[in-house]
Amino acid sequence: MNNNISLVDRTDSARHTAAQRRSKTSIQQLSHSAVRVRDMEKTRSFYEDLLGLPLTSSLVAQFDVVTNAPSNYIHCFFELADGSAVAFFQFEEGYRDEPFPRISDPYERHTALRADSEESVIHLHKRAESAGVECFTVDHEWCYSLYLTDPDGEIIEITAHRPSAEEVLDHEGARDILKQWLAAQRK
Repeated sequence: MNNNISLVDRTDSARHTAAQRRSKTSIQQLSHSAVRVRDMEKTRSFYEDLLGLPLTSSLVAQFDVVTNAPSNYIHCFFELADGSAVAFFQFEEGYRDEPFPRISDPYERHTALRADSEESVIHLHKRAESAGVECFTVDHEWCYSLYLTDPDGEIIEITAHRPSAEEVLDHEGARDILKQWLAAQRK
């Protein structure tokens, strides 16, 4: 049996299974992820000038939607290629306490954004280093990633998927692997 044919058949089958699974999910895509920042201009420069994400919306609010109290903040959205966005809030001084400190360990929390190619990740790495942005790269085998720290300490991963990513990220045995791992942790 030709291994290339079986891999193609397996890949086609996995794509079909993924399409069926996704058709049953009513949540379509990430709309946006929002984080509070201290300096919106530094944030704008990082996401728009360095990463190339266009600022597509700046909303000024006069009340806090959580407390319904008078407030003053701006909510800015930077668009990704699929139409989703990363968004940020900055409150006028005196309306809220200081933002919580950020965790600098990417295993605690990070936001991963998918690039169109490994070459794009390498190009961004060079730009980030030239701009003095704290960053490092990791070859995960199934993807190549650049980890950067934004002006407020948020860890951003820019990643390019390789062909093997499809199998890694769409594994039929995912639930069984999780159960086995959790059971081993409880022993």
